[in-house]
Amino acid sequence: MRVSVIITVYNVERYIERCISSILNQTYKDFELLVVNDGTPDRSMAIAENFASNDKRIRIVNHGDNVGLMCARRRGYVEAKGDYIFFVDSDDTLPENALESLVRAAETTGADIVAGWGIHYLANGTTKDMSVSLPYGNDSHGLYKALTHYEFSHYVWGKLYKRELLQGYNYKYVNGLTNAEDYLLFYQLAKNVNHVECINETVYNYYQHVESSSQVHLSEWQLESNIIAYSYVLKELAKDKSLKKDIYASTQRALARFYAKGYNITELLKKHDSLDILSFENIMKYNGVMDAMVCMIGKSKIGKSIFKYWHK
Repeated sequence: MRVSVIITVYNVERYIERCISSILNQTYKDFELLVVNDGTPDRSMAIAENFASNDKRIRIVNHGDNVGLMCARRRGYVEAKGDYIFFVDSDDTLPENALESLVRAAETTGADIVAGWGIHYLANGTTKDMSVSLPYGNDSHGLYKALTHYEFSHYVWGKLYKRELLQGYNYKYVNGLTNAEDYLLFYQLAKNVNHVECINETVYNYYQHVESSSQVHLSEWQLESNIIAYSYVLKELAKDKSLKKDIYASTQRALARFYAKGYNITELLKKHDSLDILSFENIMKYNGVMDAMVCMIGKSKIGKSIFKYWHK
């Protein structure tokens, strides 16, 4: 088959039927669907197995104990047989022409990654478009620039990948990582691309629920998961002098936001030898005046008050 679609399953019995149905209803039919059981304790896999009994394109992969999204996805793409790989979170859905649009673009351009737009369904019932663009070029360097300037998303879903981009390299993985999994993987694989393509078509429906990690207070390990990912990516990407300023500025803004939300990540930054990222000297070194002010205010008590007011 041309495409391997991968979903990982953990505590999603409320959503998995909707997800699988949207995949099976694609206008493009030449795919396999790998459903990776990440040790889910609920009825999610019973629902998936019922689908599999009626559609031979579905393969069930039992991964064992819960090890987290990142490693479960790896198990899926290691076993994938398609020429291309596409990830879907098991509480999201696909528009019916998603795979057809992405494969057409991949075959026309020869791109290593083809990315499309998404629709973000927020927990409050509203929606917003999730666009992607590559204003700095469509090679690896241009992709990194777009990532650090928030013009291309680091989410692994909503993108079609050549299988070799995932199976041909050894990427850093952290068992049990519960936040920033997409960030850690995508920034690594971006190094190995030659050509990325964007299409102006909606290929993904992303649902944010009240229980989503972005909606609830983060645990200590969830916070540390973010620090692990951000610290690793910054230290690796900063080795490229042409990208050092961009990745520092991007990481500084992201970490300052944790302080603004009321989290104290100082000890975690120390633990992972990253405290200097948010030093006054480094903030001023890698940011313009306005961005530096955003970082410094974000770290302060004033920043916390502004954040709470802004997100009422």
